[in-house]
Amino acid sequence: MRMKKNNTFSEIRVALAEAENILILPHVKADGDAVGSASALTQILRKDGKNVYAWAAEEPLPSLAVLAHEAYVTEIPEGFTPDLLISVDCADIDRCIDRVQFFPDVKILNLDHHVTNTRFGDLVYVIGNLSSTGQLIYQLFDSLGYKINKKAARSILGAILLDTNRFYYSSTGTRTLEIAAEIIERGVNMAELCEELFGNNPKEKMRLLAMAIERAEYFAEGRGVFCYLPQEVQDQAGTDNTDDIVEALRDIQGVELALLLYDYKGTLRASMRSFGSLDVGKIALKFGGGGHRNAAGITFEKTNVDKVSRELLSTLEALFVRKN
Repeated sequence: MRMKKNNTFSEIRVALAEAENILILPHVKADGDAVGSASALTQILRKDGKNVYAWAAEEPLPSLAVLAHEAYVTEIPEGFTPDLLISVDCADIDRCIDRVQFFPDVKILNLDHHVTNTRFGDLVYVIGNLSSTGQLIYQLFDSLGYKINKKAARSILGAILLDTNRFYYSSTGTRTLEIAAEIIERGVNMAELCEELFGNNPKEKMRLLAMAIERAEYFAEGRGVFCYLPQEVQDQAGTDNTDDIVEALRDIQGVELALLLYDYKGTLRASMRSFGSLDVGKIALKFGGGGHRNAAGITFEKTNVDKVSRELLSTLEALFVRKN
């Protein structure tokens, strides 16, 4: 099937100009890129005179609250009817369908940076393998002539920092660093922002990380690592905040690929991280998920954990065989 091309700047500009009430939809279990991008976009569009809310599926994690502004809400005002929906950081519509379903006849503008994006929606602007949706929003709205104030720029920088792991990932390009520099020049204190985002991990989260490392199992002669965090383990730790755990597992010496399975609100989630040519994005697509070459995820409905882990591990083992 032929993939839908990106809409032109002119087409996007017209759609935004015609809309008065705009609803921004970050994906479920919003990470830093989703929270920062959605929050920044509310600021950019409100400065343009629009009536805008970012409607999230849940409250942002405490560590991400510094990126969320007053228009980032879990309930929209009574009587608010959008004439444009903007999905943010959603590789497929299932990641925001819980809210899209309430407005079936409203146009959708799809803004994303995942190479596996299905290009859903009426208008599409997707640049796969860009560092973050935050970078995409900065580039797009700067090119469209919108004002990006300091508040919005700070949230965008946070989105970039979190989705590149402080410029660690290969998706960090020269333009990524230039944008960070431009934002710093606007007066945003990056050191202070990094301290707020990375330097205040709750004890419960660190306890869950320790438990994950303790429960880790190795495969492919130690080049792969796997961990499953059932709900009871999360309850024991006192948190369901699994963010960054898969990265910590992948960063163990000798490990090239990490798989984290965890229970989340009645579903089973898989997060995968890898180095180099080990393409976990293709694996995620095979199982109905998505993401990037070195960072991807899958959501399974209520299912047999042992069966899922066996199938995933077998498929991931084959990656190492092909690499060799």
